[in-house]
Amino acid sequence: DGSSKFGPQNRYGFFPSFSAGWKIHEEPFMSSTRSWLDNLKLRASWGQTGNCSGIGNFAWQSTYDSENIVIDGVPSTGLYVASMSNLNLKWETTSTTDIGLDMAFFKNRLTADVDYYFKETKDILFTPSTYLTMGNISQVPSNLGSMWNQGVEIALGWKDTIGKDFYYNVGINIHARKKGAIL
Repeated sequence: DGSSKFGPQNRYGFFPSFSAGWKIHEEPFMSSTRSWLDNLKLRASWGQTGNCSGIGNFAWQSTYDSENIVIDGVPSTGLYVASMSNLNLKWETTSTTDIGLDMAFFKNRLTADVDYYFKETKDILFTPSTYLTMGNISQVPSNLGSMWNQGVEIALGWKDTIGKDFYYNVGINIHARKKGAIL
């Protein structure tokens, strides 16, 4: 991906991803379980995304502005630095890993999905405050800090019928996670 929000040396980012799955229940060695096991699938994925939202175009460049001033009683127009530059500004990158197991039993009436995930965002785009001693100058975005979260999610479900006309679904979702940040 490419964006004019970053300088020439950091304008382009590469954000790959991949995923794979294995339907274990379709393997010949699982044939003895077909009377009660309808699905057993292992999944894995990893991918990256780039972010440049929340910052303006050409955010890496310093900008100038004009101001009417008076020098020795004569009105004049002067230039001043309105925002500082950051030639090192680059893409914020998020990497996500997920490993999951999908299961279904008893003619798909009982289902269970278990997922482990890890998500990390690096080079978070952030515009810091300007010290009052710097005057009217505004800061440009910087790549400051990182954060991560990981967890396990378990989803259990039961669906069935009572008689000919009454269908019902019951489900529960359990989620446990940890998160952290480095600034």
